[in-house]
Amino acid sequence: MINALTITSCKRLKHFEKTISSFHKHCKDLDIIDLILWYDDSSSIIDRTEMMKILLSYFNGKKIISTFFFPNSFNSGKRHKEIMNIWKFDLSRLLLDYVFHTEDDFEYIKDFYIGEAIELLKSNDDVAAVGFSQEKRDIPPELGKINIKGNFWEWFYLKDRPICDGLFFDTVIMKKHPDPTYWCKYINWPYFGFRPGIHDVKKLEKLNGFSDVEIKGSFELEFAVRFSELYKSFFHVDEICKHIGDISAYDLNKSSR
Repeated sequence: MINALTITSCKRLKHFEKTISSFHKHCKDLDIIDLILWYDDSSSIIDRTEMMKILLSYFNGKKIISTFFFPNSFNSGKRHKEIMNIWKFDLSRLLLDYVFHTEDDFEYIKDFYIGEAIELLKSNDDVAAVGFSQEKRDIPPELGKINIKGNFWEWFYLKDRPICDGLFFDTVIMKKHPDPTYWCKYINWPYFGFRPGIHDVKKLEKLNGFSDVEIKGSFELEFAVRFSELYKSFFHVDEICKHIGDISAYDLNKSSR
């Protein structure tokens, strides 16, 4: 079994350092990682040098494969889609089994075990991804019962309701906001994404790559719809990491989604 940590980065050195340092602190089975794949889009040479130093300082002895992209690397305006198709190809090319992927703007705040999620993937043929950034929601009983397996909950998605339909007021998210007028609805969205989590590579190989076709302006959503026809996604019941990005890589590179 070959396991990898993959990370995408873009012009955010401070975020990158916080992501890597906090991941290293809170991941309690780092020895399960065999190699690291790092994809950087358009950071400066100086920042890339510092990023490599950071990776070497926290993962001394691990094999690190870096892939760098530049402003003229792609003819299309869909930089992220192009990079993630390379990512998906590399997972198969390198004969990986499981990959923990993180973007460079997440801070890990609670201890976790990669192996615990891998066991969930191994024991459930219909589960292909396990995330760590979405804590368990309070699903209204009239909509259904939440599926719990150990420390993980199944992402709630109703195939008979329209995509992006607001299913219910998301009280878990609302409690995080001090403004009493703030409200948020849980959106009916089949989950697949690049937020921190583990992917079963052999299951991903059954799906074609990320397409130029989009749903509601999102190539990730188009892939997620196809993904949901074969597989389910689970998340840790706790919020293991939080988003710290103040500007997206799309904006930094003036790239469309």
